Amino acid sequence: MTNHRTARNGDAGDTLIEILVALMIMGVVFLAVLAGMATVITGAASNRSGATEEALLRSYAEVLISPPGGSSETGVAYQACSNSVVPTYTVPSSLVSVPSGFTAYVSKVQVWNGSSYDPPGWSTTYTFTSGGSPPSATTCTDYGLQNITITASTTSGKSVTETLTVLKESAL
Repeated sequence: MTNHRTARNGDAGDTLIEILVALMIMGVVFLAVLAGMATVITGAASNRSGATEEALLRSYAEVLISPPGGSSETGVAYQACSNSVVPTYTVPSSLVSVPSGFTAYVSKVQVWNGSSYDPPGWSTTYTFTSGGSPPSATTCTDYGLQNITITASTTSGKSVTETLTVLKESAL
């Protein structure tokens, strides 16, 4: 009497090929999830950098347009241009804390021409670079209004730059 065992439907088990295909599918899915996580982390770092730059720009602008005075120094005085003076605005580090890895500076000052109102006309433009020397003085008549552009950027990693433009008027 011979005893032959036959496999019933569904009891045959998995073959090596089926297991390898399943492992490959799981590997591809794992890599896709890993790539998605890397993208999310990179995007979060970029957003955090942008938010820091925006906060830095707003703090810098608030101090720049505020007049000096009071019991503690809270602002920056208006600097009128003339034929020999270029308005160079700097904000003291005691008034604005610049986080490490970032820089902020006044990148452009435009002087109102005194006659155009809507839109305002700018007669003289001074452009500055970070850490560079101020431009040469030109013939300039100051009517008490300046358009000031502030630039904030990262100093490490990917270079991201944001600008903010504010108006500063002289005290009457």
